[in-house]
Amino acid sequence: VMKHLTLRGPADPLARRIVEALAVALRRSGSSLEQAATAAFKAAADQQSLRWLDDLKGKVMADVTGANVAVENLSHALGLLPDLVSAGEAIPKLMPFLVATQPVEIQTIALEALTAFRNEPEVARTLIGSWKSLSPALREKALSAFLSYPDRITALLGALEAKDIPAAQISTSTRALLTKNKDKMIAERAAKIFGDGASGARKDVITKYEAALRSEGDAARGSKIYELVCMVCHRYKDRGNDVGPNLGTIQAWTPDQLLTNILDPNREVSPNFALYIIETNDGRTLTGLIASETAGNLIVKRPDGGAEEVLRTDIKSLTSPGISLMPEGLEAAITPQQMADLMAYLRQP
Repeated sequence: VMKHLTLRGPADPLARRIVEALAVALRRSGSSLEQAATAAFKAAADQQSLRWLDDLKGKVMADVTGANVAVENLSHALGLLPDLVSAGEAIPKLMPFLVATQPVEIQTIALEALTAFRNEPEVARTLIGSWKSLSPALREKALSAFLSYPDRITALLGALEAKDIPAAQISTSTRALLTKNKDKMIAERAAKIFGDGASGARKDVITKYEAALRSEGDAARGSKIYELVCMVCHRYKDRGNDVGPNLGTIQAWTPDQLLTNILDPNREVSPNFALYIIETNDGRTLTGLIASETAGNLIVKRPDGGAEEVLRTDIKSLTSPGISLMPEGLEAAITPQQMADLMAYLRQP
């Protein structure tokens, strides 16, 4: 395949697609495009292919550092950066793209490229330093990156304790995963940070929030609450992500049922929306729903709205704690009046 690519320039559209697919496959195997291609070309004394690889690196770096580069070319270059250069060289190039002035598409690709570097402490430091400039959706992707490796979880907890990242900006799903982590020290540190809001008796919480049933909600305000606490996992009226159930299906629910299901999501857990935790052989941890599976792989939907293919041969362990992807503890993020507003928005025709 690489020999065929040398017949095309690095900017050729077909070559770009093939290179991207190769890079993803090699990254999953624990290697990289640069490592594998250099080793193969040197072993074969293939100078033409080595020059092609150098040309590809040059094209990628030119697109990343150039001005007025087409979005398609920039996206391609950012995505390949971790496969061609070291973390020390790539991360400073990625940081300018992790700001709100960049298109969301570019920010997302830059964030994914940054987190592709495994066992690199600078990744966590960069995520913490960039946190304030990330949109809510990108913060969820950053949290998924933090949860992927134990050292990044430790860095996240440290940032929360130092208040470099406000605890109030951590989603309820991430809070639950941290406070229920199988590592006792992580769970205890998280509990101190977030308090016991996620583990309180559900009956008492529902009783407290029954005031929302007696309050007149404002659907316009509820729309904003939906954006903050629901949209990352749910879709409603063409807004949001298809991770959890589509909220257009709840129109027949009574206000009491809606309140109960929001505050006690584990009362009834559909098998299609049960949380799974997957540990891979390279030390990574993935959490989410199993969207589909074949004899050779699983497709996992992450809480941040993204999806990832996991080869069965790469799985060290797969477990389900028997809880919903939607965790308990939403009351830590909204008041009873905000709950009334959210319900008004979700129940409008």
